[in-house]
Amino acid sequence: IMRGRTSRVAYLVMFLLTTITAGVFRTTAPAYLEQNDIVSKTINCPEDQLGSTTCLARAFVMRMTFAHCVFHAILAIGSIKADNYSNPRVHIHTSLWPLKVAFWVGLHVASLFINSSFFLGFTWFALICACAFIL
Repeated sequence: IMRGRTSRVAYLVMFLLTTITAGVFRTTAPAYLEQNDIVSKTINCPEDQLGSTTCLARAFVMRMTFAHCVFHAILAIGSIKADNYSNPRVHIHTSLWPLKVAFWVGLHVASLFINSSFFLGFTWFALICACAFIL
């Protein structure tokens, strides 16, 4: 029972870190992202918003959201039908924390190098999933 609670707390901490990071970078990072040659090549704003920091901030938040969603989707798929502690796949959910944290950080960093055109589709996908969740 304690392993499940510890995992829930750890996942909550990871969610809060993603949310705080997205919030901080939303307000402070657009200037840094514009100056960074590596990241700015993949974050493209529309012509009418080239000087706008709002576009870069929104793009960064969407990338953090994508990385967090992919992380939890992979964990969810790995935990399908793992309903008791005798199943070895339960350890995917309750342990392996150094690997999970490294993978989580790696996804967040890797999301900065994905082209902006991908995130236009992801934005619509996320909107549809959010509506389905509310219903």
